Amino acid sequence: MTKKGWISAFLCMLFIASLLAGCSLSEEAEGEKGSKPSGEITVWVHPFMPQAKQQEKAVRDQIIESFKKNHPEVTVKIEEIPWPNREQKILTALAANQGPDVFYIIPDQLSQFAHKGILEPLSPYLKDYDLSDFSESSLTPAKYKNEIYALPILQSVMSMYYNLDIVKEIGEDPDHLPKTWDEFKMWAAKARGKGKYAVNLESGNTPNMTLYPFIWQAGGQVINDDGKVTINEPESVEAFNYVNDLYKNGWVPADSLTSQSQFPEFRAGKMLAAFGDSSFVSTVKAEPLTFKWTVGPILENKEKVTYGTTGMFAVAKNSKNKKAAVEFVKHMTNEENAKLFNENTRYIPARKSAGSIYDSEPVMKTLVEQAQNIRPGVIHPVGRSIIPAVQAELQAMLSKKKTPQEAADSAAKAIKSEMQKAGF
Repeated sequence: MTKKGWISAFLCMLFIASLLAGCSLSEEAEGEKGSKPSGEITVWVHPFMPQAKQQEKAVRDQIIESFKKNHPEVTVKIEEIPWPNREQKILTALAANQGPDVFYIIPDQLSQFAHKGILEPLSPYLKDYDLSDFSESSLTPAKYKNEIYALPILQSVMSMYYNLDIVKEIGEDPDHLPKTWDEFKMWAAKARGKGKYAVNLESGNTPNMTLYPFIWQAGGQVINDDGKVTINEPESVEAFNYVNDLYKNGWVPADSLTSQSQFPEFRAGKMLAAFGDSSFVSTVKAEPLTFKWTVGPILENKEKVTYGTTGMFAVAKNSKNKKAAVEFVKHMTNEENAKLFNENTRYIPARKSAGSIYDSEPVMKTLVEQAQNIRPGVIHPVGRSIIPAVQAELQAMLSKKKTPQEAADSAAKAIKSEMQKAGF
């Protein structure tokens, strides 16, 4: 086991011990169900607007102020922690019973934390709570074994953004952008013929953005719903071949093997399309491009699907004030605050009713619609820990050390090993 693995295991053992020692706290929280929320809660958030800290603070203050109107006896303390190493920081703090009551979480963390007993199930607190306004694509990753463990506030979606000048240069119609792999490959060949790259491939990043979307589009899965490893089955291998072809044909930059960002190539007008998340829109709004661009359809082979994360707020199992914590999660993710938060951060709201904030912005409105077709990665307790192994096999394939099938087989072996270590 790696040093990082030993640290994670040790922290989990500490956390379980803290849960056993804190059973009375859990019982006390159960006894509070009939009383009004009171006391203090701590909420951990991350810098969603790093370039506009005062604006972000104003949003947080407004959310707390509106919460206090209905819950005057609750004191809310919001603390910002940086994105890097956040998982280990949260685990360490919770294991020491010094962690937050409420914290931000994404899907592959949720399944991992719920499996380890770190999260408080929210389902018992939501029996009379209307969940129908949350989009299905946002509520699904909030669940583990049919229990709701968090409420979503934001989504992002990986989409295809096209340089319309290059579209015209290769003799294609900007009003009829590619919808399928085959159509895009035809355009890719034409773009290369004009000395342009077709798209980015940033294999230094998570496979959520480089491989998994194509596996899903091909009708495959990494781990299926029954817990079987399927990354090396024919549908998934078709995606390995597709990505390999992009690189082999020179349709992506030569540094795709290790690159974490090829956006400068797109900005410089050297790339037909950029496959990126919805933050692309804010980026080019702050620093406009020198050419016309638009968002295109989600590509499909057998299925129309792409990657997108869902940001949620969860309650710690060892929170000393669960009732107030749950009430704040419900408040922070209600329609009013979903609009406020996402209008300022420029994410996609998880609530259907809040999507109207982008009705006057055609590109963002399209992204809201596309968010219905996202998957949030591999939803399994090992979904997060298998990322390095899958990434390594993708890179081995691109460097011609392995064929697509060999890379897929090696990834499957690594995933099975990780599952076995985790007790699956």
